[in-house]
Amino acid sequence: MKKISKLFVLPLFALSLFSCSNSSIDDVETRDYSDYVEFNSKVEDLYNHEGRYAFYVYQINCSHCVNIKGKLFDYLDSFKAGNKTYFTNFYLCSLSPYSSEEGIKERESFKEKPNEYVSDDLIDEMIKAQPTSIAETFFFGTPSLYIIENKQFKTMRLGDTTIANYLATH
Repeated sequence: MKKISKLFVLPLFALSLFSCSNSSIDDVETRDYSDYVEFNSKVEDLYNHEGRYAFYVYQINCSHCVNIKGKLFDYLDSFKAGNKTYFTNFYLCSLSPYSSEEGIKERESFKEKPNEYVSDDLIDEMIKAQPTSIAETFFFGTPSLYIIENKQFKTMRLGDTTIANYLATH
């Protein structure tokens, strides 16, 4: 009797594995930044666009950027389809590695932060000052989402969770 039940249960178990969705394959992000080249911009263009736009600064190998890549791409797909109209446009800015000459130059183009600071305080300072140039704008790391309107800083979001939540509501 035990042999019969094992012979019956084993094939059913094997079949049930095939009928379940393979989450390890489904969860793999197949899209890449190269699929969204129409959104590409450069650091020096932070304030060079028209309207109200989002300027997403990331680095390819940033683990926090990788964490929200799928949500970002979902947002961009929806934006392309015309379903997201809060922003006039959305830009992607890939920073060069910090250790590279270009990466150092990109980061040094931003306003220097004080030795000791609280990010929220510096963001509040920028909201009040409404910078219009990179030299007046702080950079805190990646991922960062700058919101610019009429070529002036309006606000920003920092970090994967905060940015993902913001995109979900805009």
